[in-house]
Amino acid sequence: MEFQCTQMSTRKKLKSGDQQDASNGDRISDLPDNLLHQILASLDMKCVVQTSVLSTRWRNLWMSLPTLNFDLDTFLESTKGTAKDKDRFMEFVDQVFIHQDITNVQKFHLFYNEKRELLHKRVYSWICAAVRRNVQELFIDFPTANSFKLPFRLFTCQSLKVLKLEFGSSYVCLRLPEFISLPVLKTVHLKSVRFSDESRTSKFFSSCVVLESLAIIYCDFSFYLLENLIISCPKLKHLVIENDIDREDWYGKGYCKVKIFAPYLESLRCRDHLGRDYVIENSSSLVKVEIYMEKEKTEDLDCGELSDTTKEYGARVISVLSAVRNVRELTLSPWLLEVIFNPPVAQLESVSLQFLNLRHLKLKTWLCNESIHAITYLLNISLNVETLIVEVKKRDICIYDGYKDHFWTTGVSEYKDRGLPLHCMNHLKFFGIKGILGYGCINVMIFLEILLKKALVLEKMVVFTAKDPNKDKRLMKFREKLQQISPVSSNVGFFFESSDPQY
Repeated sequence: MEFQCTQMSTRKKLKSGDQQDASNGDRISDLPDNLLHQILASLDMKCVVQTSVLSTRWRNLWMSLPTLNFDLDTFLESTKGTAKDKDRFMEFVDQVFIHQDITNVQKFHLFYNEKRELLHKRVYSWICAAVRRNVQELFIDFPTANSFKLPFRLFTCQSLKVLKLEFGSSYVCLRLPEFISLPVLKTVHLKSVRFSDESRTSKFFSSCVVLESLAIIYCDFSFYLLENLIISCPKLKHLVIENDIDREDWYGKGYCKVKIFAPYLESLRCRDHLGRDYVIENSSSLVKVEIYMEKEKTEDLDCGELSDTTKEYGARVISVLSAVRNVRELTLSPWLLEVIFNPPVAQLESVSLQFLNLRHLKLKTWLCNESIHAITYLLNISLNVETLIVEVKKRDICIYDGYKDHFWTTGVSEYKDRGLPLHCMNHLKFFGIKGILGYGCINVMIFLEILLKKALVLEKMVVFTAKDPNKDKRLMKFREKLQQISPVSSNVGFFFESSDPQY
């Protein structure tokens, strides 16, 4: 092996190194093993093994290191990256596990970013070896095919606290055993995983009795696989569900329903299709919610007439908003604003909804006619909001009468005729807006005039501008129009910044 050869070829250097250590006083080498392990914990195992040539003090230190990081990119440095070099990487991992003389592994991290696939049986054996050594954190990140199977013993690991699995662009089916016991697992991160068994998937989540953080990223839980994805975790605090909404193989499969039972949930981030139904039970502990729902490319939502599909989507969105009504921080995406307030029926007006605890509201919007009405209504039912950030986005698809250039001006005239006034805002102190120079400038000015005349205690308005060398003329025109608006708050200050809005 590479590290064995290095040790043999540097025997003379060890002696001279020892003499130099003795004369100069190597303070680092005098540290106890546990402190040296902390120093080495952030290094790749190749670098760790190379430290064995420093002195006799370091020669066998790597064998007792409880943190095992294996990164193919680091291993291939100073090599040609041939197939043999990649085979040596697998042999290197084998040898490290063989020579390890510890019974407890704190962390095992495998990162393999290469088209040439790792042998499944090797990865399987490494995971088993880590489990036998009472691994606490397991992070496997490598592209593979659906045929890869995780060892069942992983799901009865009594020491496992963190589990992170990422499998590239192809889905890997999560095959689960009947018996699952993960009594100390607190963090689960799954990417490119396919859930195929509803009962065992539900049992997997419910068996994580102390799970606090769960991320489901770009996973497959289509309707043809399971009807419901049930996430029932009594201690869950943070949940992220993000799906690849641009992935074409989603379309036509249908959507399973996502049911979330987490009484102590504090934060929720969801990015999915409008076609999926979310049921959130007992969410009174939620503090921060980010919802990014998008329309499927195959669906044609007509803004002129309220189609059955749009009604269905609107009802789903309102159901989710009702479930998270106790949040303090809320972020919403453009399509949500579009479907919940679409003429001729304003779906938000049909339900009794109040965001009494909401203090920070961030809206990503096209600022079209329907969006302005939705924002107005949201502000009217969120009277305690202190921070409002509006990010004006470009609309990729024009669906208003088929005339893209006509879209914005039509929205303005209709808004004045709807008769939905903005209530006085007695708590709004900070307002930030981004994207004002690129999209829908007429509607921006209309919206600003409405807001500034109702924000009674507004202290600061910030216009976040993009780093665009051609923005000066447009920005000057915007300043001139802004000066024509007389804000109701006498203490408001106007600022222009190039940084992104934060709250």
